Amino acid sequence: MSDNETTYVVKTKYEAEDHSSRELRGIREEAERTADAVEKLKEGLRMTAEIIGLREIVAKVGETFVGFNAKVEQTKIRLSTMIGANWKSTWRQATDAAGEMYEQLDKFAEKAPTSAEEMAQFGQTVSASVIMA
Repeated sequence: MSDNETTYVVKTKYEAEDHSSRELRGIREEAERTADAVEKLKEGLRMTAEIIGLREIVAKVGETFVGFNAKVEQTKIRLSTMIGANWKSTWRQATDAAGEMYEQLDKFAEKAPTSAEEMAQFGQTVSASVIMA
């Protein structure tokens, strides 16, 4: 092989390697950008999931709070009815007395292994038994 041919072959080989190296570098850089974008997407999805989860928790807490308040009001109404039937008072007097009684039951329930609602249910059952007797 002549010197010109050898030079040409070597030059062509280096140019090809240089071109390949640049292409591989470009592919590597693109892969890194893609990996960064995937990480950002994962972070965004995780934050979205947290927000959705938080909304669900807030909704459940709201439902629980509303449900609890509804039970408290139903208990007070039952107590008012029981008081009105047993002591022949006006509805307003029975409602006021029921509110006070519920507060006492709630304070007792804090110390006892029972709830104010359970205590009111027991009282209603006893009252119904007394009325029937």
